[in-house]
Amino acid sequence: MDDIFSNYDYTNLAENIKSTRKLRGSQYKEYMKNPDSLPKKYKDYACCVNQETLAEAVNVSRQTIIDWEKGNTCPSIENLIQLCKVFNCNPDYLLGFIKTPVIEPVSIAHYFSHISSDIIKFGLEHKDYLDCLNFFMLPKNCSSLFNKVTLTAWRNFWVDSSLLKIKNSFKDELLSAYEEYSAVTPISDISKKTYADFLKKRFPEKELIFKTKKKEDCNGFYIKGCFELSDYNSFFDDKVFNHQKFIQYLAETTFEPLSHRALIESQKIKLANTFVNLFTRYLEE
Repeated sequence: MDDIFSNYDYTNLAENIKSTRKLRGSQYKEYMKNPDSLPKKYKDYACCVNQETLAEAVNVSRQTIIDWEKGNTCPSIENLIQLCKVFNCNPDYLLGFIKTPVIEPVSIAHYFSHISSDIIKFGLEHKDYLDCLNFFMLPKNCSSLFNKVTLTAWRNFWVDSSLLKIKNSFKDELLSAYEEYSAVTPISDISKKTYADFLKKRFPEKELIFKTKKKEDCNGFYIKGCFELSDYNSFFDDKVFNHQKFIQYLAETTFEPLSHRALIESQKIKLANTFVNLFTRYLEE
């Protein structure tokens, strides 16, 4: 069993005392400027405006506060508890176990759950929101919404910027080509290799146009200006176009993002129905 005290960082005690005093002091000053828009609790932090007033509140000398904030000495258990009462924080925060001095119980809930403090505070203030949140956070209710199809694949598609490297009309041609490929290829045969073979037939070298597009009715596929210059130049060997390199580039660059895109599209209705059914269950309970 791990040492329960291993999570504490006593080296930060002095800094936490000093920073919390300044934080509470600034909150008191802000409250005095805008008493109607800030928590009334801030009014209680008047004793934190400086070391002398804090010393009076904790019933120690100003020099003791100075020594605590410099790390020369440490407060006793009794003094630590008194400091926490004045600061309205948990001892775990001053001892470095909790990373935020947010008013309890929010800080504890945030630290152990990693849920945003804003979510927790809003939930405590709004019963309907908290009730709904608790329902949807139960694994048995929401696990179907968060899996490799509905979350990971979607994230991979949006994060993947490969398609951004292909521009203009040829990008639309690629999207259409992948739809055709997925429609005529059995699921068990879908792979980067079969995709490359399909692209080779879909974009034969004789139909590629290496000049700036001028006429909309010109037959063929314009590729000049549709790729980043470094990528476009990689299609040539000593100024001679290499069709195999071009096709390989298309397959390597677009197979995964387009596969993710197709997978997501096929799951949209299923995902929507799952969410509607889940929400209906919530309203019925």
